[in-house]
Amino acid sequence: MSDQPESITSEPLKSKKNSWIGKAGLWVLMILSFGTVVYKSDPEMLAQAFDPGPLPLLLALVVIFALQADMSLRWGAILNPALKKKVPFKELFYIFTYSRVVSQALTPAVGLLLFRPILLNRRRGVEVKDGAASVVIEKLLDLVGIGFFCLPALAVNAGMLTPEKGVLFFGLACITMLVVFAFLGRHLYAVLWGGYQWLVAKVGALIKKYRDQAKGGERSPVEPGRGTVVLLGGLTVGRFLLNPLFFYASAVALNLDIPYWVFLIGFPLVQIPLALSITPGEAGTLQLTWFGILLLAGVKSSEAALFVVAFSFYWVLGLCLVLAVSWLFLKLWPEAE
Repeated sequence: MSDQPESITSEPLKSKKNSWIGKAGLWVLMILSFGTVVYKSDPEMLAQAFDPGPLPLLLALVVIFALQADMSLRWGAILNPALKKKVPFKELFYIFTYSRVVSQALTPAVGLLLFRPILLNRRRGVEVKDGAASVVIEKLLDLVGIGFFCLPALAVNAGMLTPEKGVLFFGLACITMLVVFAFLGRHLYAVLWGGYQWLVAKVGALIKKYRDQAKGGERSPVEPGRGTVVLLGGLTVGRFLLNPLFFYASAVALNLDIPYWVFLIGFPLVQIPLALSITPGEAGTLQLTWFGILLLAGVKSSEAALFVVAFSFYWVLGLCLVLAVSWLFLKLWPEAE
């Protein structure tokens, strides 16, 4: 009368299967959301996306280049102090941009958290754990920026401040962030490292060799100087200024009368739902969020739809061009042995 023992692996396998089904369902939902935005567009107006003004489009591409440089410098400021042999900027720029392109084809998690540390390891011999730690701290720095800049953004969207006062509030947030990094930056960096350890502990089953380090509560292996943390703060502020400039230049290229403040105030808010995006290039989540913000700013639905379709194309095109230039630069001027 003995019953057959139930397989101990059935539940984990079932749970894993359900997890993948849930992710696939969310993926399809986000793609359908992007499709809805395209459907709302006026077909004749949508053709403008492929016939932009040349000078504003060139500005948008230059801003993409500057943004990749800004974020590559920031990544290097996090990564290099922990290494015996520094990674040169042109390598950081190439690896960083390559990972951004991969995240457009796959997902941000794969492109940034997996591909970038692995590519860094293959090209420069940096341990994957060091590369992964630098990427996680980089993402935590973005969260710090969102925390500083979301308050003026929410105040404007709630009607508590006029756009002009919102921009002034945003400028005050920039100055405050730089002051905080100047005087409390080393403590903040220690908090970010603690956040990395917490994340490592939470996913310890996937990266077992880091579990002991995380539970031991070790501090960062590097105590960055004030100059480094101020640089990190300044480059993070730069990211929150350059990204809106790209969106503004894209709008100008399409002859859309959307002021810069809309993108400046909207960008921090857009970053919140993007944290949950699992689609390639954040497709669906990114477009639908900007679509909603533009509607709240009084932009016509047809113009908002045109913008989100066009900037998605310009962004991918710009990243690919920047990656090609970076690769060519490495080939023509290789690092001296």
